[in-house]
Amino acid sequence: MALAARGFVVLCPDLPCFGQQQAPPGMPVDQRWEELCLSRALAHGSSLLSLTLDQLRAGVAALLDYEKTDGLTVSVLGYGMGARAAAWLAWVDRRVGAVWLHSGLGQQGVLLSHGRLLPRHTLLPGLLALGLDQADVVADLLPRPIGISYGRSDRVAMPEAMEPVLTAVARRQVELPHARVVVMAGDYDHRFPADVQQAIGDHLLAWVD
Repeated sequence: MALAARGFVVLCPDLPCFGQQQAPPGMPVDQRWEELCLSRALAHGSSLLSLTLDQLRAGVAALLDYEKTDGLTVSVLGYGMGARAAAWLAWVDRRVGAVWLHSGLGQQGVLLSHGRLLPRHTLLPGLLALGLDQADVVADLLPRPIGISYGRSDRVAMPEAMEPVLTAVARRQVELPHARVVVMAGDYDHRFPADVQQAIGDHLLAWVD
């Protein structure tokens, strides 16, 4: 609402299986519905990631495909699983001019080694077989402005899985010293504290200005 009051157009899309795309009557609900959606996508040679990106890119087009927005970009903010989706969206769509990723990043290899399931919506089959992981995707977003925030006590987006991502971004920043990168770590768990939201908003607005 605050952004809209300042003249910005804001879009808050549901991911597949959530919101208006929840299970219809007769189908399993909640986590089981997500599992069914993933199984259906894989059975058709696709993935929830590709469906997610198709929908998010359509949202970007809805914001920018007008004569008055020619040459403009969007800023993307993702929290939790949305942080991973935001990173992938920025990676595939150059219309994303700045991105902020909160409490959701982590190397898939590290998560698997700790017995954690990978988020279904951002799982790219074969990524690890290519010798790649989330750190490569996030670091490749530079020189566009990137913000990363997380809680040191987060048991979902584990700090151990975050470290390789932060290291990769720092190394890429050495090659691109003019890139704008902000990293904020706080003493909280898998939450989105109000003061962190305010700080993120200030950074994103500064990048836009």
